[in-house]
Amino acid sequence: MGPAGTTGTRVAVLLLAAALAAASPADAGGIQVAGVPARAGFVVEEYRLVECSVDSPTHVEFARSVLDSVRTKREAARSNQPLFCDVDKIDRELAPQGFCLRRVEGPTRSTPSYDFLKGDSVVLPLLSDILFVNDPGTGRFLFTATQDRQTGPPWCDYWLILDGEPRPWVPWDHEYRPPLLLRGELVTLDVEPADSGRTRLTVSCGDSVAYRAFTRSEVCAGSVDGFLSDGRDWVLEYSDTVVRGGADLVRRLGCDAVFHYRVIAGAPLYFFARGGGVRMSYNGSELPQVYDDVYRGGSCEASCGNPQSNDDMVWFYARRDGWWYYVEAGVFD
Repeated sequence: MGPAGTTGTRVAVLLLAAALAAASPADAGGIQVAGVPARAGFVVEEYRLVECSVDSPTHVEFARSVLDSVRTKREAARSNQPLFCDVDKIDRELAPQGFCLRRVEGPTRSTPSYDFLKGDSVVLPLLSDILFVNDPGTGRFLFTATQDRQTGPPWCDYWLILDGEPRPWVPWDHEYRPPLLLRGELVTLDVEPADSGRTRLTVSCGDSVAYRAFTRSEVCAGSVDGFLSDGRDWVLEYSDTVVRGGADLVRRLGCDAVFHYRVIAGAPLYFFARGGGVRMSYNGSELPQVYDDVYRGGSCEASCGNPQSNDDMVWFYARRDGWWYYVEAGVFD
């Protein structure tokens, strides 16, 4: 590889299902969702960027080391918003229940804004910041939203709409994470101050406490890195720890850290650190790529939000053998 002036030279690794059949879910000891073949159509593409001694994701110019041709290749896939925040997708999920979200024409204090309707009747007007959760097995749904009062202080009301019925909601008590629906049951995350500058995290299933832990908020970030359902269990992520249905995956898998647990194309993906390297697991199978580190927890520049993901793919900066890489991995058309 040439000097830093040739940054952006592509090293693409395309790993298709046929080339990955050697490893099984049992080998990795990972999490597999029934009915989704391990690694089906999962592709990993790597692009070598710049030597670590020259630049890093904490610098403003670092993102320029990714060539335009690389950025545009998967641009459509990256811009595909996940269901929970895509109003068009949410509206299609609501339609069978007789509900809809109708865009409010004309400017409002929170633009865009939507009216929530049942049939032709407005249930709640002027909603924004909509975060949606559904439970396909039971047909139940919920979403949290901010309502613009437009009449003066307080300027906003906050709502949890469960099966179409609004109830008051205090988003900061849950670090702005909506509840989950799992087999028809409400699963809620509560975040509260505790002693010695710590934060108490409590996961409740219905009226029962399912899990409790203590952590600390990072600078420019919250206490929680993820709270979601993978279709079978609830998943809580904080401080390089992932807890699935009450089980700590760091202990279960014998890892130093587990992070960025997400559902990609219907199957779980997560990163794990073990033996000085960082790998990915997709639907229970350990992928062959090994990195010295995957940047996470950054609060500025290219490091902010790394890794990132949606329903189809994950993209991130990683370090290997003294070089920074840009990686895109997922199930693509």
